Amino acid sequence: MVESDGIGKPAGSDPDSGEAAQALRAILQTQYLRYLIIASWAVGLLATVGWTAATLWFIGTLAAGAIRGAVEKRISQRVGTGWGLVFPAVATATTAAWAAAPLLAWFSGATFGPSLGMTLLVAGYVLVFAQLRSSPRQAIVISSPYGAAALIIAGSLWGTPEFWQFLAVVPFTAAGLFVLVTMTMLREERIRAFQEHQAHLIEELESARDKANAANDAKSNFLGVISHELRTPMNGVLGAAQLLG
Repeated sequence: MVESDGIGKPAGSDPDSGEAAQALRAILQTQYLRYLIIASWAVGLLATVGWTAATLWFIGTLAAGAIRGAVEKRISQRVGTGWGLVFPAVATATTAAWAAAPLLAWFSGATFGPSLGMTLLVAGYVLVFAQLRSSPRQAIVISSPYGAAALIIAGSLWGTPEFWQFLAVVPFTAAGLFVLVTMTMLREERIRAFQEHQAHLIEELESARDKANAANDAKSNFLGVISHELRTPMNGVLGAAQLLG
């Protein structure tokens, strides 16, 4: 989910590649939050599923995060060409480790298990969409393991009154994610417009500077010519005066 180390700036001016680089850079710069989130989920699972299952999930998720971090380091210099296929594939596969947590809680048989499972399921979606809020299509792909977990849970409730209660959670969860993505895209659009305005001002300043430099050069050339034209006859007059003297 939240991954490691820095990443180079985008190589091109393509908006998609810029969004990819910015999103990955934000994920990689929050590497320590990843371990904090994994630990907090493990603590939540510990009280519900027991030491063995919680420890196995914790170790497996840490390993998945380490693999994803290593892959991200390798592709960090090429992210300027766009998202590609490697990052979404690896991120989706490693997210499956996170998506196992809601299933462990839901099918634990504990009284609080279903409640914890729903909480982890929604939290997982929020984590993915918060990190990739500027790239909702990538967020949908990478969060697909949570969708699979939700389908498994829904399948286990088929034919029971709880099935429709579970489905009723979907609309307001989707609405919250939609608001998160929409507000982010509006904010980034304002930032992009401001950056374009700044670039336009810089171009105008550079053009004015070039015109001023050209005017100064023309002035210098004109004064040089005038000085030469004045100096030549004056030298003749001074020479004649010296001869007469």
